[in-house]
Amino acid sequence: MNFFKPRNELGLTRIENGELITGGLGYDGAMTTVTKISKWPYFAGVAFGGGAYFEAEISFDPERVNLREGVWPAWWSLTLESILEVPETFWRGQPPGYFNTIEVDFFEYDLQGSRLRTRNQYGAGIHHWYGTRGMCPKTPLCGHGSPYASGIQTGPSDIDWMKFHKFGALWIPATADRPGSMTFFLDGKQSNQSITWTMFKDEPPPPTSKTPWAFGPLDSLHLILVLSSGKSSPIRVRSVEVWQTDDSRNIRH
Repeated sequence: MNFFKPRNELGLTRIENGELITGGLGYDGAMTTVTKISKWPYFAGVAFGGGAYFEAEISFDPERVNLREGVWPAWWSLTLESILEVPETFWRGQPPGYFNTIEVDFFEYDLQGSRLRTRNQYGAGIHHWYGTRGMCPKTPLCGHGSPYASGIQTGPSDIDWMKFHKFGALWIPATADRPGSMTFFLDGKQSNQSITWTMFKDEPPPPTSKTPWAFGPLDSLHLILVLSSGKSSPIRVRSVEVWQTDDSRNIRH
């Protein structure tokens, strides 16, 4: 598995003692498992489908995090289909350009600016992005997210983020007789309750807390893994690993 280097205009992304260090303004510091190219199939790399356990070993300095930069220490994912804007990313039965896509955040150190969260807490969760561009005024697309309470992950009160910690996520796709789920882990221990859903069968929008299929579209899509952080607080990454019982549903080029 390769990660693709960002524009790196600030020169913050580098390998040091066998560890990746990355950060930047906007998405200049984002390392991804897929990059767009100009010729068919218009991407290079790998996107993961059909379920997996994802884990990254990361350290960072929490005192340097500046939420005003709009980028913070994060390990997350978005779908290949949404990046390429292929037919699979659009909601069947809706007007042209009506998106139906998923973002999974395995780790985001962005809670300290809200609701008096403490330094040992971070965010993790799922977003279902949908609609046409401009349909919802405050975000590029309309969105439905997993419950806020289940998104707050809490480490030990004395946790030292300057040391390496393993941030994991187990994705199990839904079947006809079993719900799908996403479960987050910190250093091998489950960090909050699982997020669950039923199979998505092209139900009409919008997804809400009352639609059990709200995150079901994930199971037919393919995740691009992303490591990113801000200019003030680069992250250090020692390893990224993906375990799958079957990789036949991955897409590579």
